[in-house]
Amino acid sequence: MFHFHTTSINPFIKAQLASTADEPQIRTLILEAARWLQSKGSRQWGKLLAGQDDHDLTGAIARNEVILFTSVEGNEIVGSVIFQQQPSSWDRNLWGLDNTEQLLTPTDKSAVYLHRLVISRSYAGQGLGRDILTWAETGVHFHGKNCIRLDCIASSTALNTLYKQCGFAYCGETGGYSLYEKAL
Repeated sequence: MFHFHTTSINPFIKAQLASTADEPQIRTLILEAARWLQSKGSRQWGKLLAGQDDHDLTGAIARNEVILFTSVEGNEIVGSVIFQQQPSSWDRNLWGLDNTEQLLTPTDKSAVYLHRLVISRSYAGQGLGRDILTWAETGVHFHGKNCIRLDCIASSTALNTLYKQCGFAYCGETGGYSLYEKAL
């Protein structure tokens, strides 16, 4: 599991565990982002628009793996992220993991998997994604984990640039998805 060192993302945004009562708002936020991505010609998160949730938001909330980001003033939901403590079938496929959750190479690491980092469109372009990625390294402690892994559509220049600028190491591409990892 994990615990917070700080709940402050920046002077204006705070983090908290999401509850089942937050799920409808988080799902709406994610679907709005998926629609926006689709309007820009991206296929990222397209399965969500078809009703498929590869990262099981409901289960992730129940396992206390979803962080909700809210404004300090007004308590408005501005974003969320999933920190999966165990790799999903999606992660196993992309990262080459077998059913024992070990890498098939000798460079095994105990990873937390970051999924569905989403920012409200009204807060887009303000560096909040970068702030959340920085907070994930310093503001929260993941017990027994020594790295964060994430993936994104390989054709997304903006996301690939963001992750590299935030110090994530590019680990290659699988099935049209770029893989990134950062030591904790």
